[in-house]
Amino acid sequence: MPATIQLAIRKVHGPSLEADEDVAVLTLRGLAPDGTVMDPAWIDRWRAAAGALGFMVDSAGTPEAAAAVTVEACIARISGRPPAPVRAGRAAGEFVLPDVERAVAVAAMQLGVGLVDLTRGADLRPDALARMRASAERLQAMAGALPPTPNRPMALVLIEALRRLGIPWRWSTVYPGLALVGEGRHGTLFDGLKSLREPVLGGMLAVNKLALKRYLAAFGLPVLPDWIATDAGQAVAGAAVLGYPVAVKPIDGSLGRGLSLDVRTPEAVAAAYERARPEGTAVMLEPYLALPDFRAVVVGDRVEMVFRRNPPYVDGDGRSTLAQLIAVHNRTVAEKRPAFPTKYPVEIDEDVTVTLRRAGLDLGSVLEAGRRVTLRTVPLLHVGGYPEDVTARTHPANLALFRRLLDLSGMGIAAVDFRAEAVDRPWNEQRFGILEFNSRPNFSDFHGHPMIEAIVRLAAPDAETVRLPTILVVDPRPGDGPADLRQRIAADDRPFAVAASDGLWLGGFQVPVAPGGAHARMIEDPTLAVAVHWMEPEALARNGIGVAAIDVAFVPPALEPAGLSPLVRRLARRVVALPPPDRVTDTVLAEAVRLAASRA
Repeated sequence: MPATIQLAIRKVHGPSLEADEDVAVLTLRGLAPDGTVMDPAWIDRWRAAAGALGFMVDSAGTPEAAAAVTVEACIARISGRPPAPVRAGRAAGEFVLPDVERAVAVAAMQLGVGLVDLTRGADLRPDALARMRASAERLQAMAGALPPTPNRPMALVLIEALRRLGIPWRWSTVYPGLALVGEGRHGTLFDGLKSLREPVLGGMLAVNKLALKRYLAAFGLPVLPDWIATDAGQAVAGAAVLGYPVAVKPIDGSLGRGLSLDVRTPEAVAAAYERARPEGTAVMLEPYLALPDFRAVVVGDRVEMVFRRNPPYVDGDGRSTLAQLIAVHNRTVAEKRPAFPTKYPVEIDEDVTVTLRRAGLDLGSVLEAGRRVTLRTVPLLHVGGYPEDVTARTHPANLALFRRLLDLSGMGIAAVDFRAEAVDRPWNEQRFGILEFNSRPNFSDFHGHPMIEAIVRLAAPDAETVRLPTILVVDPRPGDGPADLRQRIAADDRPFAVAASDGLWLGGFQVPVAPGGAHARMIEDPTLAVAVHWMEPEALARNGIGVAAIDVAFVPPALEPAGLSPLVRRLARRVVALPPPDRVTDTVLAEAVRLAASRA
């Protein structure tokens, strides 16, 4: 059977509405005859060769799995992160590799397959290994030369704050493209800033503008009247009822997709409806408030930031056309935003054309020196708008209103979009309207802002609070101890996990993991309260357990192999003698119950 080696970069639309995620799907078939299993000698040669190249690899049963593990280890090495367990794809021979550029993935794939093939024979040729080492060095250089533009700017802003605060995080190996801060039931998954475990009500309201308006209006909050249209004729009729100008938007869109503001004629309403229709399940019209546009960010019970969203503008110099001024504006944006050089240009679209036409201008117009011209009606940041922090000026009555909205939704984080005459006056003494709230706000422009650290603290007050309590039992003759402990845990329905020589058990189910990989899987279980590792000394010396801290270590009087005793004592906060066999299960279970209660 000829070898089939393929790499596909697929878009995975995750729980966030903000962006799709890229993952690499590696397909490896026919590297060896069907059913081939790597014998121990082959595995030893493969691991030795990988180690010579600086790659950390776990055991793998088949050549395909070994190649995939090598690819991940290679990518991890050049990315400066620990290797993650390779996740199997949906079909045989498929493996998912998150967070990787295509060029790097292709080169790593060639290297991984070549290394497995090189170690197939009994002799590991030094010249072939030297060529592999040269390939690895070229790959490292290629990865270092890639553009630094991130594919997840919101996540990177949050990760910066996590690093500043000393709170550990990692890319998830179970959910490709998502990150994890915290461990076990104290962990939070996010794809940017969005937790997967949001309240059901808040999640529904955040993606449905109509449901949000109905809900808030029922509790007296100031929302604008609306009209729902399922065809262009209904939209035109609704605009006549509401009165011009109007705003037209999909009821469940995001990032301003399909949004039209300041729509003034029936013909423009019909065109705006057609733009909005593909972006949502229905189209909504509202009166357009020709007022400043604001966003308030609420985290927990505190309004962390209020900023005005200003549309982009240019200032005339008496010589340049508007087209030339916009080009200069875009170059300036690129220079001021080196991490996102192409994300925020002012693109010449219908909104820009209509806005200029209303001012009696077009792209060929030359502005007199000092004249400022607004380029858009839509002030959103991702289409060229810019923020102005007005938190200190916001009236207490308005702050209370925003907190009330978050309390009603049950969300921990939300961005409230509203229009008002002025933020320094109470909302009920002016023209004011809540437009929507967003549970997935984009904060990629706010590197280092205290608001980001407040969001981090909401999910992880400190590193210790979100750590998974861990027990280590070093037992030279475990016998039936681990099985007895699992039975006791199941009988009492405890959220504890046990990893032993017969495998890892989570929630009563056996979970396949590579040697030494049990703890990495435990910390991603969102139900887990305590992790128990019941290990023989030889297995502990060979595989480790992959933790930075052990709460309690039960050890025998003589801990062998030599050298393990200092290691355990360095990691363990408390070391106690291993109880007699007839008492060990009761003692370990009681300790797990105590740890769970102390961190509840």
